[in-house]
Amino acid sequence: MYVSDAADMAIRILLELAEIPRFRSQALSAPVLAERWEVPVGSIRRLLPTLRDHGWLEVTRGVLGGFSLRVPPDRISVWDVIVAVDGERASRPCLLEENESCWQAPTCSLRNAFLKADLAFNGTLCGVSIARLVEEERFLVKLICSQRPKGT
Repeated sequence: MYVSDAADMAIRILLELAEIPRFRSQALSAPVLAERWEVPVGSIRRLLPTLRDHGWLEVTRGVLGGFSLRVPPDRISVWDVIVAVDGERASRPCLLEENESCWQAPTCSLRNAFLKADLAFNGTLCGVSIARLVEEERFLVKLICSQRPKGT
């Protein structure tokens, strides 16, 4: 049950790209993405190859180049992105590091509780796609905007 800042940012990159309608072949560059979130461009550039290598991003070269989604956002689960970025440490059923051992591990009820929570966490995120997050975000924005007093 671990999600790093890098995995969070990777999910947000995919969300941003999923907002671009597929018929508008528009690409966003790393500097544009970095500017939108006020993060160093290097942080974005480190993540883009991972997302590309997993087949989620299309790269367009040139002056108007950048990154766009290669696959529909409903085919990218949040859990897949977390594992792509964080690797095996994303799913760790115990507070112990991988190379640590504990004499209580075989009968540890706390470890079993963490394992159950980890399975529930992973299972939930496997069922959440980037497309679903985009839809929920749009709904929330509309809801918030509709509750603002007129004229503000």
